[in-house]
Amino acid sequence: MSNSEDGETNNNLTKKQNEPFNLWTYEPNRREQAILDECSRVAFLRFLPLAAMMGFGTVYGIQNGYFRPNTRFGALPKLIAMTAASYVISKLSVAGECADAIKSLRKSPLAEYIKERERRR
Repeated sequence: MSNSEDGETNNNLTKKQNEPFNLWTYEPNRREQAILDECSRVAFLRFLPLAAMMGFGTVYGIQNGYFRPNTRFGALPKLIAMTAASYVISKLSVAGECADAIKSLRKSPLAEYIKERERRR
């Protein structure tokens, strides 16, 4: 019984190795997840001051006539847009550092995927 189970496991591993890497269904291992969690934390810590500065700048610009407020919603749409922009900027600012940290891992499918994408560029 254990022979058939081992054979099935080996077949599943072979199938997995032959399948192309799918980033959308990939589940990171503990080391990769720890790096991704740290990257998210760093991005959030960069997001907070950036969002505050952009938010205050937007309110200042509206109050001093640099921007026009929305007739129905006032400054809210511009504040939401600036918050979203600061979130994207903070995530992008960390992306390279996180990719480098993941690439340093040995035997990591995610690291191999990142390296392969860089080779294609």
